[in-house]
Order: sequence, then C-alpha cells, then structure tokens
Amino acid sequence: MNTQTNEVTVETQEESRKLVKKANLCLLITVSVYLLVSLVAGVVSMVLGEQMPFFKSAVFQIVLIQTIMILPACFFLKKNKLGLKEFLRFKNMKPATWLLVVLFTVVSYPIVAAMNYVSQLFAENMVQDTVVDLINGVPLPLVVVIIALLPCCVEEFIFRGVMYGAYQKQGKIKAMLLTAVLFGLFHLNINQMSYAIAMGILMVCLNEATGSILSSMLMHFLINGFSVVSSAYYIKKYGSLPDTEVTFQMPTLIALFVFSVISLVIAKFILDGIAKIEGRKTIWQSFQQPKEEKGKVLSASLVVVFVLCILFLVLSEVGTRMQSNMSEDSKVAIEKQLGE
Repeated sequence: MNTQTNEVTVETQEESRKLVKKANLCLLITVSVYLLVSLVAGVVSMVLGEQMPFFKSAVFQIVLIQTIMILPACFFLKKNKLGLKEFLRFKNMKPATWLLVVLFTVVSYPIVAAMNYVSQLFAENMVQDTVVDLINGVPLPLVVVIIALLPCCVEEFIFRGVMYGAYQKQGKIKAMLLTAVLFGLFHLNINQMSYAIAMGILMVCLNEATGSILSSMLMHFLINGFSVVSSAYYIKKYGSLPDTEVTFQMPTLIALFVFSVISLVIAKFILDGIAKIEGRKTIWQSFQQPKEEKGKVLSASLVVVFVLCILFLVLSEVGTRMQSNMSEDSKVAIEKQLGE
C-alpha cells in the first residue's frame, strides 16, 4: 500500500515538474511575442502613422499587444487540458469578500506608493506620457478600459493564473516571489517593476485568502483605475500632470515606511477575515506545504526570460535617460539663445 502511494506521489511530482517546464516555455513565448509585436507596432507607427493615424494610436497598440499576449497562455491551458475553475481558480466570491477586497486594496496603496517613490529617485517614469496622451485624446471610460480593465484581465490570467498555478506545487512561497519578480520584470522599466513586484506579492496573498483569481483582478483594476482617474482629474484642474522628477526627502521616506508597516499589519487581518468568510485557512497556513511537494522551477526557458527582460529593461532605461538628457540640452540651448 505504501509502495503504491509513493509511486503515485513520484508520478504526481514528475507531472508537476513537466507542467512547470511547459509553463516556463509558455512565458518565454509570451515575452517574445510581446517584444516582437511591440517592435513591429512601433515600426508600423513610424512608417504608416502619417497616412493612417490609427496605427500611431496608443489605443490600437495597447489593445493589439494585450490581445496577442494572452494567446500563448490560452493555448497552454487547452493543450494541457487545464480548467479555468480548477487551475486558475476562476470562481465567484461571497458579497462580503468583494467589499473586503476593495478595502484590502485601499489599505495596500501606501505600500505601492512607497515603492513608486523610492524607484523614482533613480529611475524614469515611462508611462506618464502615454497616459497623458490617452487622457487628452480619448474618452475617460475608454482609457479606464485600456489601462485598467484590459491589463487586469490579461496580466492576471498569465501571472497569477497560469504561472502561479504551475509553480505552486513546487512551493507556494517560492511561486509567490517568483511570479511577483517576473511580473515586475515584464514591465521592462525599473519604476513600474518596483511597485509591480509589491503588487504581485499582495495579489497572490489575496488569491490564497479568497481562493479566486477574481480578487487579484479586482485589485489590479482598482489600482490602475485610480491612477487613471486621478490623473484625469489633475489634468482637468491644472492642465497637465506634475513633474515626475522626485527629490530625496527623509521625512517623506520615513512617513511612507511607517504607513507601509501599518498597512501590512491591517492587510494581514483583512486577509484572515476574508479567508474565514470563504471557509479557507489563514493566510499563513495557506502557504504551508509538505517538503515533498516542493521542487525546482528553474529551466532553460525561464533563464532566457530573465535575460531578455533584464536586457530590454536596461536598454529602455538607458534610452530614456539619453532622450531626457538631449531634451535638457536642447532646452538649455534655447534658453541661452533667448538670453542673447
């Protein structure tokens, strides 16, 4: 009897490891498609943008990239015969849980704000111009759909769905940290990467408490949506967004740190409350696993993903800084000519 049990366990572990390798390959294809389509969309925009402004539109480019990006994950689920409800935990939550997810998101915001502030001390904000162009060019509800609704569905489907679903049998804490880092790197810039990693950890904890990926989708939507709506309000009132250049201020950093610690404590109680409502274990218990269920998640595909993301992240930061320096030099030259 014990021999049969051990054989089943070994077979299950082997199947789980194979699934991880397939998931890593799926992620590599996703990242490759994302980079390739982004490059092609940029070239098409430069070549045909003047004759056909539609191709130059940020709306077209974002919708195209997000739509194509989800295809490898869909193929992965179908190829491996994995169900949405069981594998992705795509299931409904109790009404009180939906409200507590909103509260959890509000409580978690200081953590995201702290990571954003620290990263902007040494990195550029690369999404502000795109957001401003969208807000000034299309109706606000459409901007919310493009910046908040579409990414919350696509990115959660990939990272908290497919990737976490494949990794969790090898160790849930390991899966949480790895998917959070991958989610951050996927944004290809240091500023977004910093708070995306924090969000990734918080959203996995939320999914474990609720047992549903809908919770992280809601949180993702609320954070992105709040950013869009608050930016639109600021632009309407003042004409433009404030300068993104951040200077180091110790009182600000201390205040953000204190608020983040308080937020973490409150968030932990909210998560345990959610788990109780949904009839699940406490957030700490949900991450406990027998040692025999833990294994490796690294494969050649995942190494290539890390290399690609880090390479493009560095190139993106260097390119942005060069462009920023050139703009500053041009501004100084113009001011000098006006002075003469």
